[in-house]
Amino acid sequence: MGKQALGFDFGTSNCTVSIFDSDKGVVETLPISNYSESKKRSLANQSLFPSKVGLNDDFEYVFGDETKKCERDFVWDNSKRLLEHNTPIYRGGVHKKPIWVAIGIMAGIFKELKNLSVKTSSPMVITVPANSYSTQRSLTRLAAESFSFNVDQLVSEPCAAALGCYEYIDKLKHILIVDVGGGTTDIALIENDFGTLKEIAIEGLKRFGGINIDQKMYEKYKVDFELSTDSEKLLFRDLLEDVKIELSSKKKSKLIYKDQVVEITRESVEKLIKKDIESLDKTIDKVLKKGKVEIKNIEAVLPIGGSSNIPAIREHLKKKFKSRLINLDFDESITAVAKGAGIASAINAKIIKDLNFKQCLEHSVGLRIWSGTKENKIFKPMLEKGSVFPASAVQTFIADTDESIVALYESTSGKLISNDTKLIIEKRIKTGVMHVDVELTYDDDGKIDIKTYNINRGEWGKLGDLGDSSKDSQSYIKNLRSKSREQGMNLRIDSINYIDSQLNQKKLKEWSNEFLGKYKKYKKVSEKVKSIFSKEVKDEFISVNNEDLSNVVVEISSEAEFGSTNDAFMYAEGVLKRTLRIVFSIAGYEKKGHFKSIHDLLSECDVVYKTRQKLLPEQPLDDIRWLIKVLQRSRYLTNLGHINTDELRSDLDSLRTILNKYSHGVRSSFFSEVFNDSLDEYDSLIESNILDEVYKESKYSAQDVVLISSNIASLISSLINTKVYIGTDRDNLIKMLESMYTLVQTYKE
Repeated sequence: MGKQALGFDFGTSNCTVSIFDSDKGVVETLPISNYSESKKRSLANQSLFPSKVGLNDDFEYVFGDETKKCERDFVWDNSKRLLEHNTPIYRGGVHKKPIWVAIGIMAGIFKELKNLSVKTSSPMVITVPANSYSTQRSLTRLAAESFSFNVDQLVSEPCAAALGCYEYIDKLKHILIVDVGGGTTDIALIENDFGTLKEIAIEGLKRFGGINIDQKMYEKYKVDFELSTDSEKLLFRDLLEDVKIELSSKKKSKLIYKDQVVEITRESVEKLIKKDIESLDKTIDKVLKKGKVEIKNIEAVLPIGGSSNIPAIREHLKKKFKSRLINLDFDESITAVAKGAGIASAINAKIIKDLNFKQCLEHSVGLRIWSGTKENKIFKPMLEKGSVFPASAVQTFIADTDESIVALYESTSGKLISNDTKLIIEKRIKTGVMHVDVELTYDDDGKIDIKTYNINRGEWGKLGDLGDSSKDSQSYIKNLRSKSREQGMNLRIDSINYIDSQLNQKKLKEWSNEFLGKYKKYKKVSEKVKSIFSKEVKDEFISVNNEDLSNVVVEISSEAEFGSTNDAFMYAEGVLKRTLRIVFSIAGYEKKGHFKSIHDLLSECDVVYKTRQKLLPEQPLDDIRWLIKVLQRSRYLTNLGHINTDELRSDLDSLRTILNKYSHGVRSSFFSEVFNDSLDEYDSLIESNILDEVYKESKYSAQDVVLISSNIASLISSLINTKVYIGTDRDNLIKMLESMYTLVQTYKE
């Protein structure tokens, strides 16, 4: 076997991995797909792995399409774009860091590669959006390195796409890449200089991709259906994505949800994205203008990404560029980035020697400084947008206080107060009254090094022989490093500590081990207890005695390590939610109209309810505390009369108290919908800050898990003992009761 190099397209909707083998001399995608449907599985030579991770009923993590086995509340996806602002994702009552989700998705990829006997230690290139900030780039690399992937470099998706389609452009000079993916759109002008591909102009649309089209369809068609829970909304979103894909090859498709059928036409979806296509057209013109290449001199246009196959987008590009549009088929369009990543990896490994590539900055990188007066804060670029990287620069700034703030930004517009200007890091350094040299390096990964050197003003005149830094930056850097200076700051901004102070390298490794099942995650209840659950005599139900069940024999080492208490708490809340849904479903309460009737009745009959509950919750079946509040007043509701017992009232009172204790604020409009990752730049930053604060509070101990799980177990056993629940409902309650005792036995001291 010859030398091998890997390419990894970490996609919003799907991931694809390629391999370049020196013996074969070609790049190939790997068959890592685990789609259950044969049609989806066969796409692109079985190389599409769904970017999803889930927690199933057996407390095990599953990946890709296996997440269909999970409650939809316990499935995480679309993490890629949220890495940009490090925005926590809300699912199942808790928030997860996007890097946690990314690590989970990569765990699925890691397992598939191991199943194929692929050496994961081979050098690997991972692709990232061209317009991604260094935060997203670094988080992507950190997620991959938690599995010891040998990440050689991060390469922009348009650059990789050009390499992946080199057979079409090997003799052409100016090529335009139009990459419309699941999360973002990148437009890149590539110059082919006799085998060296160089990005000369890049622009991105951060809010146009497959997800945004799904969102527009969701907003249009959700009014035709009753979506009562987050789980239903997420499932509805998945079905709409399937419809969108089908409309790329058909003019009509049917959305089937529960007992309803709605016909959706290609024409109706094209109307929804008309303005987006206009924005795409303007962005193309902007790239050409910035690259100083006229449209007539573009020799080839490559449509890349799944959403580039939407007929309206292809037709627009055809109209604009005519025969110069390379009509890539579906498989080519969605695997070009992965194949190009494999080729880039082979180039870096010196396996391929007659091809090369260069990338350029999508953002300017610089500092926040004052100019003229201390109140006049501006963005001072040190590395300009469009510069080929890796790149370095040094500039001298004035400090006249004992401490100064070094605030590093990336910006597209160059304006400090703008939605596209992002603070990367802000750090205080000791300065005193002196000048400060700041050295900034942007390496071939998009990682930033920043160093400061303090220069006493009395020494300033002695240093003039180094020359004008703006004229000969590289020479100045070389001389600067040879001088003895007091070092003020030296940071390589690719450490999780700098990106997210709540996390560390140890935590990332713990997460990867947890996803790979290296921890004995949960203890198992004894067979004796299982027999109590399953025992059933004809026409007679066996009462479940909580005291008997509390003494479960567990045969497992006390030194075993267990997984996240947050996950366990989340799962317990999920079981409680499903239990309450069974209760209300048996009573005939399933639709929002039913819950409005309950709300109106209780408002009339119960003074306390009327005073404290002015409005019906937007999603009643997702509001656990409200559902418990209703059950506490079951005496007013004929269909819930069996709940009105001392035992059940006590269980409900305890759970209500516990949930009030652990409530971390009201869900805001930012994350009450399923498309929280489609906000504009301004709202994304606000959302990230809000959710980051919520995330800090959402920490649960082992004692918290035991407390909520034992009380849920008590509630479920009390429900079973009412003898109201029979058949499948009783079986489901017994299974959930067993799972709660499993949690109790796992986390009790």
